[in-house]
Amino acid sequence: MKTLLVLFFVLFTSTAFAEPCTDTSESEQWVLVRDGVIGHAFWKADPKEIHTLELTNGFKAGIQISPVPDEFYREYLAKDLSTPEMVKIEVFDMSRDAPVRLTQTYGASNSLQGYSAKGGADRVEEFGPEGLRLLLLKAHCVTKETLANK
Repeated sequence: MKTLLVLFFVLFTSTAFAEPCTDTSESEQWVLVRDGVIGHAFWKADPKEIHTLELTNGFKAGIQISPVPDEFYREYLAKDLSTPEMVKIEVFDMSRDAPVRLTQTYGASNSLQGYSAKGGADRVEEFGPEGLRLLLLKAHCVTKETLANK
């Protein structure tokens, strides 16, 4: 129950403080770190940028969220009739002069993704047993034009 209340609070405050849809009615990808980070982390994902975080174990991690290419969907849709909107998630070691990619996974644009020494979306030894959990949020935007076309 406590988890549901926290999730409700996060979703409510995220839409209250961040505009989830652009002026062109396109939805934006947001990322909230649920566990494993010092302080709080909530940001709008920019596919061209690596967002740096300091984990509770002192490790400096980088997260980059970007759209998946059309080929990814074509491969999925050859097997199934539909698939949720997906994103590419890249995790980096930011403690060196240049970022070093530790892993790359794919997840739904609205999902919970975990990385730790124990596993999750992928195993990242450097994150330790507590690891890092990301809540990916992407609104589905509706406009008067889209309603008129239905």
